[in-house]
Formats: sequence, structure tokens, C-alpha cells
Amino acid sequence: MVIERDNQGGPDAVIKRLYSFSITGLNPLADDASNTVSYPVVSKMLVDDLMDNLTARGGLILEKTEGLAVKADGTVLVINDNDGVDDSNGETKPNYSA
Repeated sequence: MVIERDNQGGPDAVIKRLYSFSITGLNPLADDASNTVSYPVVSKMLVDDLMDNLTARGGLILEKTEGLAVKADGTVLVINDNDGVDDSNGETKPNYSA
């Protein structure tokens, strides 16, 4: 599972999504610097658009949704990290749990 995000917070935030993908059957290829290597392409499948969940809370949409973990029971934990910049104290807050 991966996060796609737009690096925007508050009213400018639009993209905070979770996608899954499979690498089953793919063979790793070395980059031979020839620019002719045909790398395999994976398809991503939308798991959840987090914006619905984040806006439903009624608070500020945090900018950097950048970490996730999937627990053994399938619960997905998504974490925010603002790095202590742009008037942020750097506090990490859970964004979403499904």
C-alpha cells in the first residue's frame, strides 16, 4: 500500500489517497544506463480517498500525510508529520484509522 498526496494543507489540500498494488510475477531489472531498459509497470488500485474522512472531522487538513502501517487485523493507520516547519510544532498526529 502507498500514499499519494499533494503536499497541501488546510483548504488547499485535495489529494490524500491510499493505493494498493501487486508486484507478483514482476522480475527486477538492473538499470544498465542505456535508457532502453523496459521496466515493468504496475497498476495501482484505489483503496481509500482520505479526504472524505479528513474533512468529516471538521478540523484542519494536515499537509504531510506520509506514513502508514497495516496491522495484522487489517486496520490501516495513517500518520502525519509536519517536520516542525511553517508554524507547525512538528507534532505527529494520527490522521485516519480504518
